[in-house]
Amino acid sequence: MDTMDALVVEESAPQRFHLARVPAPRPAPHEALVEVHAAGVNPTDLALRDAAPPGTVLGHELAGVVLREAADGSGPPAGTRVAGLVMGGAWALQVATPAAGLAEVPQGVDLRAAATVPIAAAVLVARLDVHGTARGNPLPTTRSSFHLVRIGDGWRIASIHHGFIAGAPGSPVPDPRD
Repeated sequence: MDTMDALVVEESAPQRFHLARVPAPRPAPHEALVEVHAAGVNPTDLALRDAAPPGTVLGHELAGVVLREAADGSGPPAGTRVAGLVMGGAWALQVATPAAGLAEVPQGVDLRAAATVPIAAAVLVARLDVHGTARGNPLPTTRSSFHLVRIGDGWRIASIHHGFIAGAPGSPVPDPRD
């Protein structure tokens, strides 16, 4: 695929977005090519639409399926259902993103719901850091996983970033595999 559909910034379009053909992504060796099934809309996207140049593809959180695994062998293999945060470009049919930042989404979890988890996890990590809980610990770069947890009257998806939250001083988190 040389081109693909994407929602791009366009000054004259309603809400400043327009569906257009854009070049297909070409992943770097450490990046996976992901077919986007769902992408979130967050306040950052809405703020950037007024400042981004025409043709910019926005979108930071996504869920989809790995079409091509990273050439360097990092990250999930082709065919894996994943979710993650990207620096932009999630409002397209495909996106190239660092494979190490993708979390596998279990079968049975709706990809539309999974697309909302990465930003929530990022906010949690930021809050931990602001309150000093995570100071001195690197951001997670190795492994993430999704789990269903019971909150109130229903099941919700939670993302656990192993090696960060579990290793943060004063915040013991049991390993979900136990």
